[in-house]
Amino acid sequence: MPNAKKVAGSNAVDLTGMRFGYAEVISYIGKVGESNLWRCHCDCGKDFIAKTGDLRSGRVTSCGCSKARKPYTKQIANFAWRFKKRTDLLRISKKFITVNKNSKSGKRGVFYVAKSQLWCAKLVCQGREHRIMCASLESAIRARKRLEKKYFKPLR
Repeated sequence: MPNAKKVAGSNAVDLTGMRFGYAEVISYIGKVGESNLWRCHCDCGKDFIAKTGDLRSGRVTSCGCSKARKPYTKQIANFAWRFKKRTDLLRISKKFITVNKNSKSGKRGVFYVAKSQLWCAKLVCQGREHRIMCASLESAIRARKRLEKKYFKPLR
């Protein structure tokens, strides 16, 4: 900013009157170490102090009030329909269930455990892992379907 107005007695660019999110810069306070400090006024009514770098980079956009967090809360609300009891309903819907291309079973959540020479039906729901070990592929597929009915059905 070659034509930018400078603060009197300092090399700092004058930010007075500029808005950064919910904050408006009121006045220059001074320099502390390498940082220029500014008195800012938040839309919620509080005054606070911020560094030039924090204001210009977007790290500071308010005094920390809840009003500044509303857009983020709104963003989460837009996706709230997707989650029920910490489970992503979109991932468990029939439409989006995909099988890994390296799968020997051809079914999601069913795999062979060579060490025990058994098939495993596995399902993760609400942060908990559920496993059933089976002797045959067919019984493991049936076990996986039982797990889906037991844990996913109440969520859908």
